[in-house]
Amino acid sequence: MTYTGFFSKKWAIVGFTCLLYSTSFSAFGSQTDVLEVGSPLKGELSHLSSEKNNIKPQPLDINVPCDMGDYLTGYVESGDMMMMDVIDATGELSRRLVDHKGGKQNFYLVAENCDATWRLSGSGAYQVVLEQRISLAEQSSEGSLESSLESSDALLSPKVSALRESLEKGQNSDSFWADIEVLGTPLIEDTAAGTVMTFLARGNYNNVKLLGAPSNNHESLQQLADSDTWYKSFVVPKDTHFSYQIAFNVPQLPEPGFARRVAIRAVAQADPHNHHPWPRSAIDKYTTKSTIALKDAPKRPWVDAQTDIPKGALSTFNILPQKSPTSKVVG
Repeated sequence: MTYTGFFSKKWAIVGFTCLLYSTSFSAFGSQTDVLEVGSPLKGELSHLSSEKNNIKPQPLDINVPCDMGDYLTGYVESGDMMMMDVIDATGELSRRLVDHKGGKQNFYLVAENCDATWRLSGSGAYQVVLEQRISLAEQSSEGSLESSLESSDALLSPKVSALRESLEKGQNSDSFWADIEVLGTPLIEDTAAGTVMTFLARGNYNNVKLLGAPSNNHESLQQLADSDTWYKSFVVPKDTHFSYQIAFNVPQLPEPGFARRVAIRAVAQADPHNHHPWPRSAIDKYTTKSTIALKDAPKRPWVDAQTDIPKGALSTFNILPQKSPTSKVVG
């Protein structure tokens, strides 16, 4: 064997070893699965035992390629309870898509941070499917106009009417919103027409919608005189009480019917100016509802704090199993 031939074979062996090591590292190292339309993820989540014999779930981290504003829909299907969370770049939970549920669970969202990781946790077999990814460019501007047009009977609220007069004089809405921050939303006013309930939003939006309105339907808020203020008023009974959510920039999909209606679930969230969120322990703003109860609303002793009833206390203790009747104590 020549000197050159020896080194050629030696480097060939080294190269093969490096390739084997690289392949092994890729195969056994942690990787993030990619979820795209037409490429569902299937598998089974298991629990791992730690050094202290504690059983810990082994989650699945998922990368979802997207652009800001994309409308994403899909579902998680499993026989056991699963959670699907959106984790931001700092490791904090920004949204929960599926909350401890089994079977087929649909999710809807608008991409806000495409660096986020989707994390599936639980145990058992699963399938994650991304059904739609509709870009912001594909979304229609139709539907925005109807939210900005004022109807003839829209100005039921004296405070909103006064704000419009101020805007027409060249003033801004800062003073109005300073009052709203104190009063909270929705705004309640007694008028000759009855009790007026006005839902409000502030910002530069294409549309603002109300989910859970007094009309028991989806309602569009209207933009006031091309300002930063959006509103929708209703005359309601004095015993009105319900929960609702506000939806900002609902995707306007290039398809009719139910798909357009259900898109509100992608952005529906707690009203940022409401003082009574429920539940207060909700995991994110999308799973939180805002509540309103007028003074004549029925009492809810099972929910509301009762000042005349002593509060109880919670204690933590361990329950030990009883000894078997046939067991003996050996001294």
